[in-house]
Amino acid sequence: MSRLEAKKPSLCKSEPLTSERVRATLSVLKGIVTSCYGPSGRLKQLHNGLGGCVCTTSQSSALLANLSVTHPILKILTTAMQNHVSCFSDCGLFTAILCCNLIENVQRIGLTPTTVMKLNK
Repeated sequence: MSRLEAKKPSLCKSEPLTSERVRATLSVLKGIVTSCYGPSGRLKQLHNGLGGCVCTTSQSSALLANLSVTHPILKILTTAMQNHVSCFSDCGLFTAILCCNLIENVQRIGLTPTTVMKLNK
């Protein structure tokens, strides 16, 4: 009996950052994070679709750990922010807002991806 399986197609899809779906998902993430930031930041209650535990927080470490994301770009952003918080223990919400603003500004200006990479090096 062979244990080899047929190669499955990749689940990753390459779509440009300029698509409307990406803009909408980034806007939602930015709205959640921005409303928790600063002295007038509000608490968020998070729970998954299966009805698990409810998390009430405005801290970036708890917010990002309990936020369930499905879009690949949001997964990359939340993982990068969690890594930032684990290394520096501070500024998770600011980092999230900064990343979302950088991506939105690149979309608005319309620079090519290679130009953006050269500028950010």
